[in-house]
Amino acid sequence: MSGAVKELSMEEFKGLIGQVVDEKLAPLTKVDRKYGAFPGVNEEELDKLAWAEKFKIFLRALVRGQVDVCTQLQSSWANASQIKQMAEGTDAAGGFLVPEEFRAEVIRIIPKYGVFRRLARVIPMNTDTLRIPRQTATVSVSWPGEAKKGTGSKPTLGQVLLNSKTMVGLCSYSLEFLADAGLPVIQYLQTIFAEEFGGEEDAQAFTGTGVPFVGVFNASGVNVYQMATGNTAIANLTIDDLIKASDKVSEDVDEGSIYLFHKAALSVLRQQKVGTTYALAPASQGVPGTIVGMPWYTSKKLPSAPALNTAFAIYGNFSYAFLGDREQMTIAVTREGTIGTDNLFEQNMAGLRITERIAIDIAVPSAFTVIKTAAS
Repeated sequence: MSGAVKELSMEEFKGLIGQVVDEKLAPLTKVDRKYGAFPGVNEEELDKLAWAEKFKIFLRALVRGQVDVCTQLQSSWANASQIKQMAEGTDAAGGFLVPEEFRAEVIRIIPKYGVFRRLARVIPMNTDTLRIPRQTATVSVSWPGEAKKGTGSKPTLGQVLLNSKTMVGLCSYSLEFLADAGLPVIQYLQTIFAEEFGGEEDAQAFTGTGVPFVGVFNASGVNVYQMATGNTAIANLTIDDLIKASDKVSEDVDEGSIYLFHKAALSVLRQQKVGTTYALAPASQGVPGTIVGMPWYTSKKLPSAPALNTAFAIYGNFSYAFLGDREQMTIAVTREGTIGTDNLFEQNMAGLRITERIAIDIAVPSAFTVIKTAAS
């Protein structure tokens, strides 16, 4: 071999090298050539990587427009049939589903930031809308007496309509930040995704006004307990208020019910006693705390300083509230356009868009009571 090479002229040697290079580059797309991406990631090696390392490879390939690499990575996650292919060389033309392993990690962390997903009944949706029958009134019985006709009755049925909507998160980063993403960056992205998605689920489920979902505060048929005249702030909340609010809910749904309020209420409730015992027991090692025997949770999406005649806390059973899970998270990257004040092209930045489709419905409003400040 070495002897044969020695007999070649310099021009012949260059031609031989060029031929070998051309053969190696032939399978590559234009995008691969532009960004130096070489497909053929070893799937056995991929299987050995942790989810964060896989997502790091996926994110870098997505930012660089390496479609073949994204496709192969998605195939290794058994999501190939769900891939939305980007047009060759055009970053903004489409998106890829977030790898299932990463999405699972995000969903796992969401309960740390979002109370609703932790407490609600999560229902998979295979279509844009899902109708679930519910009973709105039960049957009745009678005592007609001997040889007398009984009184007939039948249950009244209604429907819960889960109508999915798309939630979109937009953010901009420098190209260097995304292209050089390491493990700490992936963990950072995981956390902020969970915070924002979980936080918005809470906001819609608790205080939503109908755009796009109606939350507990505004659902028709929810019980209302209003604090006595003069009690216009969280500082006026008492144990008696909590008990009276729970009394408005049928005993049929008491098992599994919880109290929910902003953290600002904790300092007020911690100081109150039933007899000589403090009423509030703190949460410990993942186990929720209790107050007057019922679990309590906090959400920063509830009011911390409500105005007059304003709902600020909830008592109820969230198994009677539904969260429809319609479509997995999808991620797309663009280098053109403007996000906020960031001109992506001019500032050498990339725009990251995360979407997810969910539905929220307070299926049985009577299973909840909202606590309101006094009107005056």
